[in-house]
Amino acid sequence: MDLIRFAAMSRYWDRHPPLHLMVQSYLGIKPVIRNTTQAKPEAANTDDDLQEFVQLFTAAGGTLS
Repeated sequence: MDLIRFAAMSRYWDRHPPLHLMVQSYLGIKPVIRNTTQAKPEAANTDDDLQEFVQLFTAAGGTLS
């Protein structure tokens, strides 16, 4: 998207805001601001976790090739 199209879209949205934004404003819902600077470390997967996944996958009809 180039800047000309972005400006046109912004002008259009100023006159005709998206429905979800109008409903959000009407209901007084504030956007959730999350702190992304403190990311949680990923948990290390173990062999037990892998085996449990494989069991659930095959029970749901998945096949291992």
